[in-house]
Amino acid sequence: TILTEQLREQRKKRVPPVYRLNLDPHTQFSQYINELIADINHLEEKLATASFSSRQDEAHRFLSRFDPNNRYNLNSDDIVVLFNTLPSNERLKSAREGLMILRDIYREGIYDANNPDIRTPSGNLGFYHIHRESGHIAQAEVQSEVDALRSLRINLSALDIPREGSVALYRVLRTGLSPNLQFDPVRTEEKEMQALANIRPVVINVPEGQTIIEPGLKVTRLDH
Repeated sequence: TILTEQLREQRKKRVPPVYRLNLDPHTQFSQYINELIADINHLEEKLATASFSSRQDEAHRFLSRFDPNNRYNLNSDDIVVLFNTLPSNERLKSAREGLMILRDIYREGIYDANNPDIRTPSGNLGFYHIHRESGHIAQAEVQSEVDALRSLRINLSALDIPREGSVALYRVLRTGLSPNLQFDPVRTEEKEMQALANIRPVVINVPEGQTIIEPGLKVTRLDH
């Protein structure tokens, strides 16, 4: 019984934990940004004749009206840059392209190395077992938050827009990037049960006349 339990524990430890990717933060952020860009375009005529400083003031007031709590901690200066460098149709197009880039990053997965529920992989590659929406569990490489931000910046710089606008768009979109790798206890337990299903009880055969415990030795649970 003792050896069987030890074997079970060893097999369980070999089963990698299963995680899932939470895409809700991206969905919420996308809705937020689309509404933001639409409202910015409504300011077109008002900001077109204003001075740069007036635009900054107006952008700050706009953010305060749009989202009094500024839940994503946006900077009004970035709003002004997007307005100055991109016409309304390009702002909307670039924002949507940026959100698609962000969506792809979320779908690849972002892990938080400081989360105690996430078992950080050894080495430089972050391979995790991911429970996909299809129901399948597959091994996939997941980025750290730092690498995900770097990927976002590089991909946005490839867009056909002025560099200043690309940098401002990055500063806006990075506020919507957060770790989305979550431990899945149910799927992990299922995998553990599958690994234990074929374990047979350990049997110890002691031939007649064989010494089990030498004189003077301490009797352990296993010996008993």
